[in-house]
Amino acid sequence: MGGLHHWFVVSCVLALMLTGCKKDEGGTCFEVTDCAEGLACLGDALRRCEKCDTAELCSSEGQCTAKEGLCVAASNDDCKKGYICTGKGGCTAKEGLCVVGGDADCAQSEACKNDGYCKAKGNNCVKEKQAAVTP
Repeated sequence: MGGLHHWFVVSCVLALMLTGCKKDEGGTCFEVTDCAEGLACLGDALRRCEKCDTAELCSSEGQCTAKEGLCVAASNDDCKKGYICTGKGGCTAKEGLCVVGGDADCAQSEACKNDGYCKAKGNNCVKEKQAAVTP
């Protein structure tokens, strides 16, 4: 039986080197390259291959698409799924992250509706300057 187990391990290692013996959803992972396509290696102490669209990174940061074993914001639609867009105005996908793309991003956020942070400045939504009131 030990010979059969050894043969299986060796064949999996060879397959990994050639094609990729990737783990399915729920499988334990150590590296981002351990997971099958469409999954990311997520978690702290215990890391597992998971879908990004159900992960905390999606609902908070808009990083809802798995790419090379990581969750990234692949599109503006990904960003719109996260609080970073709905709450803070980061609705434009850029280099895998959600950023403030302009005044329109800020205008649709809770920060604008509730607190007046409606103008884009860098990667932030800021309050418009109030005109000085003269008596």
